[in-house]
Amino acid sequence: MHYNVEVMKENYLPNIIGQEEVKSRLSIYKGSYERENKLPFIIFTGARGDGKTKTIREFRQTLRKNNGDTPPIMEVNGAAIKSAESFLESYYPHWINNNAVLFIDEAHNIPSELQELFLTILEKDPNPVRRITYTHREGNEVDYEFDFRKISIVFATTDQQKLKKALLDRLTKISIQPYSNKNLFDIFQLNCKTRTSDEISGDIVKVFRGHPRACVELAEELDHFASAKGVTYINKPLWDEFCLIMGIYQYGLNDAELKIIKLLGERQKQSLNAIAASTGFSRSVIQNEYEAALLGKGLIDIDGKRMLTKLGRELYLSITNPTKDVEQEVVEDKTTKEKPVQEIVERVKEVAAYNPPTSLDLEQNPLFQ
Repeated sequence: MHYNVEVMKENYLPNIIGQEEVKSRLSIYKGSYERENKLPFIIFTGARGDGKTKTIREFRQTLRKNNGDTPPIMEVNGAAIKSAESFLESYYPHWINNNAVLFIDEAHNIPSELQELFLTILEKDPNPVRRITYTHREGNEVDYEFDFRKISIVFATTDQQKLKKALLDRLTKISIQPYSNKNLFDIFQLNCKTRTSDEISGDIVKVFRGHPRACVELAEELDHFASAKGVTYINKPLWDEFCLIMGIYQYGLNDAELKIIKLLGERQKQSLNAIAASTGFSRSVIQNEYEAALLGKGLIDIDGKRMLTKLGRELYLSITNPTKDVEQEVVEDKTTKEKPVQEIVERVKEVAAYNPPTSLDLEQNPLFQ
């Protein structure tokens, strides 16, 4: 079977916006699969919400065995697999009997014992057939066969460091790349049934959180709002009302993240333990949920302790003293004593006076770069 790689790259996975390098690699694996019925042992890495699962599902739908069939997919969360034995008893039979693509999401939660088994099962070897012998708790030994001309396995993880290094070395890594604001806006528009004014395009972009899932959620929320209001078009006044009602703040931050901004604004540098104690949030939630957003927006830095950046300080001042004279507030702020006050004042005023663009000229609009 012959295929044109250039044409395939241009048209491949049209429902995945951006990620051109990822799609190019997957197009090669698709073409190889059509000849060999075999995929590499792939692991997708990236942050939460960045589209790993959607990409894997879309990729699987494009696969064709050399008889023309598309393999079924069997999705499992790594946290649901309690032991190597439970995997072999509960998941292995369905995987093998259906000749499926096994997709293990949150793979860093795979039990250590099963990771050890995978070291053998997924060994780099030209022979597509692997066999292991496993001793069950009753003491009986059972042989298991894995024929990777019939089955495939794909992993996804947000924390690859928790996987055994030896296992990672056996896997083909595909990293989801950062999305541009234009990519995110395209994803938002693709999922939003409600028309939006060009006037608010800049406002919409400013509340994106850097990954597709949040854009999809924002589109769905805006559709709910429009439906409740009985409108099909959102202009500036309606957008402002939507943000107020739905609790959408500057930079797309939520109440918890604003709480951290205020804490750091009041107390300067803070350790993770101190933030957890003051806010009541767990360390893991702060690290995995809130800090990722704050770091991505350039609002905090981490150098042993957490601290506000210049942009974060500006945000803190704008939300704690919105009606106070900006220049006076900056002068009173102790952390700016050694900084050029006028520079900070002008930057704060610039942010406060920002007017979103009136057209969606994506090539010239810096928000979409």
